[in-house]
Order: sequence, then C-alpha cells, then structure tokens
Amino acid sequence: MAEHSLHKISTPDSRILIADEDLFACDLMQYSLENEGYKVEVFHSAKDAMEKNLAGYSLFIIDMNLGDSSGIKLAYHLKQNKATARIPLIFCSSPDGDVIGGLDFGADDYMLKPFSMREMTARVNALLRRCRIGAALTEHSDRPAMISHNSLTMNLRERTTFIDNEPVKLGRDEYSLLEFLLSHKNRIFDADEIYDNAWPEKDTVSELYINNVLDRLRTKLGRYAHYLVTRYGYGYGFIQ
Repeated sequence: MAEHSLHKISTPDSRILIADEDLFACDLMQYSLENEGYKVEVFHSAKDAMEKNLAGYSLFIIDMNLGDSSGIKLAYHLKQNKATARIPLIFCSSPDGDVIGGLDFGADDYMLKPFSMREMTARVNALLRRCRIGAALTEHSDRPAMISHNSLTMNLRERTTFIDNEPVKLGRDEYSLLEFLLSHKNRIFDADEIYDNAWPEKDTVSELYINNVLDRLRTKLGRYAHYLVTRYGYGYGFIQ
C-alpha cells in the first residue's frame, strides 16, 4: 500500500454503461472513465443495451438522440424498472437538445455535446459521490443509537464519545473514522473502503491522512489506543 496513493471515487464494482452511436466519442469516454478506475461497457443501440442485466451498473450515460429517440426509450425502460429506477442517469445530446425535457424525464444530469472529457469525469464522480453519501445517510438511519467496546462508548445520535463515562473530544474526521471502525470490529479495511464509508464527502485524500487521524485518535483513546491497528499493505481496523 503506497504511503501517498490517492483515493479515486470508483470502487471495484463501479460499472458504467454508455449508449451512444458516436464511435469516436464512445472511445474517448470509455478511455477517460477507465483511466479513473471504472469498468465501462459501450453499446451503440438501445436494443443491445437492453439485452444486458442493467441492474448491475452504477451509472448510465445515454445519448438522447440514440437511434431516432431510442435513447429516450432506453431511459424510459430504466426508470420504469424497479431494479434500475434509482441508478443515476446522465443524458447527453447535441446543443439543440431538450435539456429541460431530459431533466424532467428523470435524468440526474445533462451534458451538451461537444463536452470535454475532464468535465464528463468530474460530473460522473460528483454524481456517484452524492449517491454514496445518500446511501450512507440511509444506512446510518437504521443504525443503533450506541456502540461500545467495554467502557469506550459512542452515542451515534449525539455524536459524542466517552471513556469511563468521561467525554473524549474528537474532531469530525476522528469521530467518523472511529465510528466506522468500531461499528465493524475485527475487520481490516483498505484506504478506499475508509474513504467511501467514513469520509464519503472527500474527493482526494492520501493514506498519510488516515495515519495522521489514527495517530490523533490513539493519543486521545488512552488504553484503547492499541485496538486501532494499521496493517501495512492491507489496511486498518479496530481489532480486539
């Protein structure tokens, strides 16, 4: 595990479907997104795309004008299917395309051609990040009010931490990291898993930052410090 490696928004299961007839544009988009770490599949017709298991994708990029409005038909198919209705969708089209109509139809974002690959990847990253934050908030709403290990206790609703009933003052990132690791004791998480679960709002963070936060936590947790484990080459965890 490299000390200064950078976090990317993509995860090993981040799959993107592109449906567009423009072969050159598809090649550029696929190259740019794969360079970001995504798995990308390209289709040049709605018919070919709909033959796939569409529920397995993380995001769709669809040309509205694909095959005389079949892009709209493909999007309609996705939004009407319970398995794919919540998967984010980005429409793209020529400058004379119906932006408002596309957004009203249910698209989460809209890009007018020609667009830069830098703009596209930024929009994809931002959209998937928002989705992950939303999913994390939903998951947190179902969590218990308290988590603990012996006399180390965290009140998840009040976002407070105690040892022997004495308050421990933690910074925001310190609290979030401890909450995640303590909620999943005896497991090791790599840097990407830390970012996606403890700090999903962050764009780019180095592994050095994780180690710095862990060092501050160990200083504040006293006799519980040794439970915060760094296993170089593997990741981090709260190990009993």
